[in-house]
Amino acid sequence: MSTTQKTGKGKIVIGILGVLLVLLAAAYIGIGIYYQSHFPFHTVINGVDCSGMTVEEVKSLITRETQKYELNITGRGGMTDRIESRQIGLHPEFDGSLEDVLESRSGFAWLFSLFRETRVELETMVNYDEIMFADAVEGLTFFDERNITLPEDAYISEYREHIGYEIIPEVEGNVLDRMAVEELLRNAVINLQSNVSLEENSCYEQPARRTGDEALNALAGKLNTCVSTAITYEFGSKSEQLEGSRIASWLTVSEDQQVTVNREEAAAFVKGLAERYDTYGEPRRFQTTWGPSVTFSGSEYGWRINQEEETNQLVADILEGKQESREPIYSQRGGNRDGEEDYSGTYVEVNITAQHLYFYKNGSLIVESDFVSGNEAKGWSTPSGMFSVTYTQRDAVLRGADYRTPVDFWMPFNGGIGFHDATWRDTFGGNIYLDGGSHGCINMPYDAAKILFQYLKAGDAVFVYRLEGTERVQEPEPDPEEGIVLPPWEPDDPYVPEVPVVPNPEEPAGGYS
Repeated sequence: MSTTQKTGKGKIVIGILGVLLVLLAAAYIGIGIYYQSHFPFHTVINGVDCSGMTVEEVKSLITRETQKYELNITGRGGMTDRIESRQIGLHPEFDGSLEDVLESRSGFAWLFSLFRETRVELETMVNYDEIMFADAVEGLTFFDERNITLPEDAYISEYREHIGYEIIPEVEGNVLDRMAVEELLRNAVINLQSNVSLEENSCYEQPARRTGDEALNALAGKLNTCVSTAITYEFGSKSEQLEGSRIASWLTVSEDQQVTVNREEAAAFVKGLAERYDTYGEPRRFQTTWGPSVTFSGSEYGWRINQEEETNQLVADILEGKQESREPIYSQRGGNRDGEEDYSGTYVEVNITAQHLYFYKNGSLIVESDFVSGNEAKGWSTPSGMFSVTYTQRDAVLRGADYRTPVDFWMPFNGGIGFHDATWRDTFGGNIYLDGGSHGCINMPYDAAKILFQYLKAGDAVFVYRLEGTERVQEPEPDPEEGIVLPPWEPDDPYVPEVPVVPNPEEPAGGYS
């Protein structure tokens, strides 16, 4: 091909391209001119697609839309309703805003509108009658009381045996927030939306407490801990069990969501145990070694639950959910829980009239001895009654207003009254006590007091009584060993006592010598 031919073809191509550019420019300018009076691509005004329309065309469209407008409303549970144009007096209302929107946009920027959407919200394009709108909202089926279910918070159930406490799930209900609904529907009408969902727009009132609430779950857990408590109280061969079904009625929840145990209820339960199982203070008929029986009313011996401390312990156990078998806390213990006699055949029998005592250990006589009791003439008589040994102490000092008396063996059983050795006396028994007796204590020969001390322990019973017809006149020059029976005592004797625990070793307890 010749150079001339090639040059000619190049000119033709350039000419064609030039023509195309001119045509494209003309088309662009022509379209730009068109969009000077028409809204660009992807123009949405108040929810209406106005692309390619003139202002008048948009107005006509809006007019038609308002005339046939219908807003469909969806609620919970498949409930639906709608608002129609005629119900709210919907009508077009133009104030020049459409023209302003069109004039604010250059038609020659139409190319850019191909790649982006332009949304415009105008305050006035459609309007409605406020009173009619309010009536229409009021008349919606969602606000009909017959269709309303109130929301309910999740809560903790009542106690159920073998199940405990459960969290009952919340009820969502379908009560609407009227202001939120009105705001949603206003916006929908202004933008001529055809569908709205009350659920999706969070128009429903919500339960304040739901199943997953941490505080609610913690509270249910604490309540279930309390009712899991199982305490078996042991009373010898008998027992009583406290379980959740009873405890549940004692539990309350404070305003700050703390579980508390009704102390009065717990105390009443402990009191009931005491009434059934305490033997302290009960009248007793006692068969004396002398033969006749004597009756003790209001005895100070026996099992006695410390109701205050046991109630405190019980409340603490419930809050911890303890499961155990135990005895209640006692302020005083007896010797035996089973059988007719709670002193188990272990007791000291003190006959004031005879001035003679017996000590039995598990039914076996360990020692008997004469003694000297409280001075009758001075009004220091040793009181009768059934008592319990408080403690035993070696090397005590008995103090009074006008005396300070050391003794080797001290065994109090009635306040400051107790058994002790009296080495300052040469004779015991008879009628010495009438005008030469002690300050109230039971003065014993040294050897007899020693044996009694070796076997006696805190809690053992002491019977002190008077029995007419058992008087004994003191014989002259009594045998110092008379009245003392020494039992065989082998090193492995099971009754050899341990060293007593002294309440205050540095300051021995006092008493009446």
